[in-house]
Amino acid sequence: MNSRSGVNAESAYGLTHSCFATSKAQGEFIVVGGVGAQSIRWARVLSWKAAQKLWYQLAECLFPEQLEQVMGIALRLAIPMQPTIGAPKGTFDVVALSDSNLLDIRATLGETTWRFRLGLHDAHFLWAALDLALYPGGWQGDLAIKKSS
Repeated sequence: MNSRSGVNAESAYGLTHSCFATSKAQGEFIVVGGVGAQSIRWARVLSWKAAQKLWYQLAECLFPEQLEQVMGIALRLAIPMQPTIGAPKGTFDVVALSDSNLLDIRATLGETTWRFRLGLHDAHFLWAALDLALYPGGWQGDLAIKKSS
């Protein structure tokens, strides 16, 4: 890693499993991570908004047919958290690798870039963990109530 100002530091965790997402500081931050190549555990702290971006990017790859319905419900019910501590803004690129069941994820937070890969099973698991961390009250329950009315 280079510590010179203006140089982007990049970490690569490789194929990752045992993913998690946990809410911290009353939901202002979400910690995501897993076990990467060579059994190295890793974790990153995301702002609520950055975690929501990752959740959306994963949903776009995993559920393209239901994306409009899922986003309509979740985004209508979500109240974006306003962190009291400044967190770097994040961008995520989630790319399905051709001819494989892998997703390549590249995240940029401030001057730090990190990447990891997920199999489809682990990608679904991370999406579900992010869903619970971002929407702890559950947006799916609201849908069931509206349908039964």
